[in-house]
Amino acid sequence: MQGALAAITGLYQRSMTGRGTHADVSMMATMLSVNERLHAEANGLDPLGEPTALSAPESPIFELADGSLITIAASPVWTSAFGRYCTMMGRNDLKADPRYKTPELRREHYDELMAEVAAWIRTFGSIDELEHQVSGAGGLAVGRIRTSGEALDTEWAEATQPYYSVDVDGRELRLMRGPWRFDGLSTAPLRLAGPQGGHNAEVMAELGATHEEIADLAQRGILRSTE
Repeated sequence: MQGALAAITGLYQRSMTGRGTHADVSMMATMLSVNERLHAEANGLDPLGEPTALSAPESPIFELADGSLITIAASPVWTSAFGRYCTMMGRNDLKADPRYKTPELRREHYDELMAEVAAWIRTFGSIDELEHQVSGAGGLAVGRIRTSGEALDTEWAEATQPYYSVDVDGRELRLMRGPWRFDGLSTAPLRLAGPQGGHNAEVMAELGATHEEIADLAQRGILRSTE
């Protein structure tokens, strides 16, 4: 959707200026921009504190010995992935376990199976140690789960600047830009919303009201503003 919007924007620019453009739409920037919960989490305003894995729906989440969270991009319920899990864990006994013989049985005994995997994952002190084991055995993709705040502190975020900072009542907040970059230029920051009634005079003037009429309406409390 964001790619289509960028293409439409480029076509509109061409129709207005006769010049084309190159549009770059980042998947990461798109995810950051379309989820309002990430905005709260990035600024420490999320009360839930839940980790969110940007992965396939059944990719499980595990905790390493250092407390960090990771996800493996495949569910052990899937027959192909189950064999790889067993290989990377060095657990051929799980392959022979009648509880895990079929996908249906693995789903039926899912909690027991995941407990085995989780206990093995906790033997690794860091994701680097786990990746070394996984890449040399099962060949499953593994990734660290970051909060949106952590994602905005990465080298990627430093290079692409997917957010801008604004001051709201003395507090600096990070707000997400649109995910589109045209000819290498990111979208400009949006203006902060004005206070309630902050544009009363401007709007009334556009409707033909005089300065005296606007002042009279404000004095009588018909026009109100929180400015």
